[in-house]
Amino acid sequence: MAEKLNPVEAERTCLGAAMQSVQALEALAEAIKAEHFASDIHRRIYAAMLALHDRSERVDVVTIRNEIQDDRAVTYVAG
Repeated sequence: MAEKLNPVEAERTCLGAAMQSVQALEALAEAIKAEHFASDIHRRIYAAMLALHDRSERVDVVTIRNEIQDDRAVTYVAG
């Protein structure tokens, strides 16, 4: 029997896949909205990823951090 992921683990998996592949981000964007994420930090990261993608900008750790740099919680987590 397959082990079930908890919501936070599933969200991390989705965000990681989206960061690795534009195609994965586009597929997620068709099915998942930022408000679907249970974790507030994941919602903010995903919204930043979508905003960057919509502007045809690169989606990576640096650009995501820059996109949400005014958000102290995200800056703390991202380091």
